[in-house]
This record gives sequence, C-alpha cells and structure tokens, in this order.
Amino acid sequence: NQSRVTENWNAVASVTYLWGTESMPDNSSTTYTAIYCNTDMRVDDVLYFLKKNFLTNLQRVKSTSISRKEYLSFFAFESKGAYRISVRLFLQQPTIITELTATYGYIYVQDQRDKAVTFECSLASVLEALQLSNTDIVNVLHYDIWVEYSDGETFYYRYIVDHEYYKTTNHFLFFNSFGMAETFTATGNTNTKSIAEYTFGNIQHTYRKLQQNYKKETNVLTGILTEKEMIWLDDFFMSSVVAMYNAFTGIVDEYVITEIDKEEKTANEIQFASFTMRRAKNIHSVSLKSFGVFDNTFNPTFE
Repeated sequence: NQSRVTENWNAVASVTYLWGTESMPDNSSTTYTAIYCNTDMRVDDVLYFLKKNFLTNLQRVKSTSISRKEYLSFFAFESKGAYRISVRLFLQQPTIITELTATYGYIYVQDQRDKAVTFECSLASVLEALQLSNTDIVNVLHYDIWVEYSDGETFYYRYIVDHEYYKTTNHFLFFNSFGMAETFTATGNTNTKSIAEYTFGNIQHTYRKLQQNYKKETNVLTGILTEKEMIWLDDFFMSSVVAMYNAFTGIVDEYVITEIDKEEKTANEIQFASFTMRRAKNIHSVSLKSFGVFDNTFNPTFE
C-alpha cells in the first residue's frame, strides 16, 4: 500500500572527494554514497548490511500489540527496481499452528536515486492484508516481515504479539540512529506532577505575581525490557524529536525528555528504565467560555 510508505531523501547523500588543492587540482576524484548513521556499527561489509538488514538498532525481534504503530525502514538501491514486502503470520489453533503468507505491498525505486524507505507494518495493517478480522488477534503468535528484490532478500523481522493487559501504556514515535521513524511503547506506571515557579513584586503598593513558569513533568517507567531493548532504548533517549501518540484518536504531541534513569543490569535481574518528560509546547490548551465581569460585556473604561 503506497499510502503507508515514506521516502527519506535526506538520509542518503552522494559525496565526491577531489584530490589536490583548489588552486592546483590534479583532476582526480572519488565518488561514494553515504547514509546517515549516528551509532557505532561494528560491521565488516556495509553494503551487505544494507542489503540484508532493516535500519534499526533493535535487530530481528520486537514486541507489539493491536494498539501500537510499527514502522520498518530499509535501504533501497536504484539498481534493484521494484521491492516486494512479504508477511508471514502464525495462528495458534486448538491442535495446530497455522502459517499464513501473503504479499504485503510493493515499493518502486524511481528518480534514478538510492534512498531509505520507511513503511508501516502494524499488526492491524497486517491483519487487513491477510483478510483477517480483529477477532483473530487472540490467536496470533507472531508475524514476520521481509523485503525481496531482484537478486536477494533481507532477513525477516519478527513481531511477537503481546497479549498482556497493561493498565497504563504510553506510545512514542521517535527518530532512531539512522534518522528513520520508529516507535516505543512504555507499559510501566506514569506519574505527573505540576511545578510552578513565580516571580513577585510590588505594583502600586500591591503585591503582584509578575512572571510565572508553569509546567507539568511526567515520570514514565518503561516496563520490563529485554537486554537488547535496553541497549536500543538509547536511540529513544538520544532522539532529536520524541512525540507521544494516542492509539485511538491519532493525536500526536511532541515531548522533551528532561531526565533519564537507566542502569544496565545482568541477565539475572529485571531490566527496566525510567525517564521524565514534559510537553514541548509551553502553552495551555484550554478553551472555556468566559463568564462574569470579563465576558464580552466588560467595559474597558471601568476603573
């Protein structure tokens, strides 16, 4: 479905290196393609990595549910032409496990340019592609996503369906170390406190509030994570943009992470982290009808 696809042109650049100096060039040059990466990648063959992997630091396995948005990104080479996205879903039946496979969509590389491509692969979209209803969710174990091209395919990415009920869930959208859109869901407790800082002074012999800085800070627990998720969480904390989205209304609000508390423990201990955030927009989103002396009948000449 092309409506679920985003092309990321800014993540890819063509670089030409000229030998010599500006005043005395020797007409030698080297041209190469660079992709945005803000992480320490220990790979021997970058080209092989781009052909076989999705652009995320959380490799191969991620937890999801029907209320979460999921996105995957990959590097699309102009020379490969068309890319086919495939999905394989596993259903738990009373006595057997059923495997369903289908084509999820196609992506075409045009404009004679390599590019990074992001597409949505949420559980709800996968169920729609396989012509399943939401009542089938309880039987879904996991599903795999992979991309096929003319002379190969990527490794599959597995989404394990989390059927646990959480009293609190906070869904976040952020840009990972490759500059691609990704999501994270915190399932731990959330506490919000209001903080007000005031500056006071005397105006005409009356003590007045001159200035105020009112803010709400929310402390969020991530919930229990795996060791790999704890490492991947740094992408979320270091992201230039973090937004929280409502899974039912689709409303997105940008937030700023102001404090983190993350301690990587041994595999024998429960892994989790916490962070504090506040809304990026420092305004009050309140719309109320005025009553009394300050309604539209107020006389500005009154003293």
